[in-house]
Amino acid sequence: MLEELHVKNIGGITTASLRLRGNFIAITGESGSGKSSLVRALELLAGKRAQANYLRVGEDNGEVEGAFQADHIPSLPEELQPQEGIWVVRRVVTSEGRSKSYIQGHVVPLNILSRAMVHFIHIQSQFSQLDLLDENSQLDLLDSYGGLELKQKKMDMATVFHRAVEMERRIQELTQRRKSVEERYNGADELTNLLKSLNPSLSSEYEWEDELRMIRDEISRRQELERILIAIEGGIASGGLEGEVESISGRLKAILNSEEIDRTVQNLLISLQQLTHQIQEVLESTPTIEELQHKEEELETKLGKLRKCKRIAKASSIEELVEYYNTAQKEISWLSESLVELERLKDELSKLKKDVSQHALDLRASRIKIAKELEEAVNSHLKDLGMETTTLTIKVEELKKVRSSGAESISFMIEANGNAPSPISKIASGGELSRILLALQMALPEETLPKLLIVDEVEAGLGGKAALLAGLKLKELSTKCQIILITHEATIASLADQHFRVTKEGEESYVKELNEEERVQEIARMLSGTSEIKEAVVHAERLLRLRDE
Repeated sequence: MLEELHVKNIGGITTASLRLRGNFIAITGESGSGKSSLVRALELLAGKRAQANYLRVGEDNGEVEGAFQADHIPSLPEELQPQEGIWVVRRVVTSEGRSKSYIQGHVVPLNILSRAMVHFIHIQSQFSQLDLLDENSQLDLLDSYGGLELKQKKMDMATVFHRAVEMERRIQELTQRRKSVEERYNGADELTNLLKSLNPSLSSEYEWEDELRMIRDEISRRQELERILIAIEGGIASGGLEGEVESISGRLKAILNSEEIDRTVQNLLISLQQLTHQIQEVLESTPTIEELQHKEEELETKLGKLRKCKRIAKASSIEELVEYYNTAQKEISWLSESLVELERLKDELSKLKKDVSQHALDLRASRIKIAKELEEAVNSHLKDLGMETTTLTIKVEELKKVRSSGAESISFMIEANGNAPSPISKIASGGELSRILLALQMALPEETLPKLLIVDEVEAGLGGKAALLAGLKLKELSTKCQIILITHEATIASLADQHFRVTKEGEESYVKELNEEERVQEIARMLSGTSEIKEAVVHAERLLRLRDE
């Protein structure tokens, strides 16, 4: 519980120190007096982000400090734990909207403070009852009533659900990767066979292209030599160069009859024969055209296969082709191994889905049982709150799709004056919602309630007997947790163990604890607008006496 609250330069408050006694504390004052400044201070203490407009106008910084009576606080390191049952929290805020958080004098990140305060302080505004209209909030309230047993079932459900989701994700990723590998290495088998037949080195493509150029040059050279030989020797259609020389020799003899010319012609014929013999020797010493063309075809085939391999691998070089080939061998091996893994994961997912279904059924059965118990508890409190003809029914409806929180939706239904149950959002007024929320809080186990509940104008929409009954329930609720109540309702304020009044003078707000006589005056003011009316004072005295009965 909160034992001391110190506020400096927050809202309209320059300085205020509250020493709290008891579990039910009322804070009252005229509208605009500065009660909201205390709420802001408590929000800062609860770990809400600071804003520059929280500061008193003209001040550079402000602070809030609270001293709590507490034992061990989960999730906090030893140096931040309460000492001798006292836990001190402090917030300092600046005009730039920055803040520092302190626990036991140690500076801590805001999220550390916020997490520590989640189950320590809860601030309930006059609009908090609207949360009842949200089905998620209704589910949380129902589950809170289930206590630790249901909480464990929810954790088990969420754990197995997320394991199943994770398993589905892994299967999807594995399937997608397998598909990608299969597409990328679709021609790997053909490529492997081609490469085995080629057995290329890193320089093979350049060597084969050079060799092919040389073969083609050799073919051209041989073809030209054969054409020259035919030109010398002659062929079927002509006698060739030798025949022409012999013909010229005969004609020269007939004209000149010169031995010298005859010898020259004979020497020429001998030279032609020698040239023919030399060309024939060259042709005989080199591969034939057929052999060269066969070699040309072989090289063209090898280069064609190599280029096909590069197309399959989408490689621009032998280096990239080799890299593709080596990776392909590993990936193809992985495809075989991953198929086994994929089947294993699918089997595990199938088992997990069965587990999810079983946990969901178990959770639903628990919620149906708890819903009946919560209905009875809440309806009992509703009668105490003057809502004898109103009955809360909790509808548990199966969903088609399983979620981490279960496979059912929760709807709070209201049956009023014998009418058929309808969703709470359609028929409940603001005052009814306030009392239903209070009845739910009364029904919840003590361990689910915050240590400190700040209730801001719970009487919104209530008056007369309904307000008094709500006050009595709040008094009863304060036996489970400490309650600070900001209120304009005199009947509720009169039930408090301790009473503070906020007043405003000029632009400054003051907070003062009231003694018994001052409480009478304040309750009278709340009843009639002034403490000068005798009947209001008498009524206030009677209300305060009722508190002790």
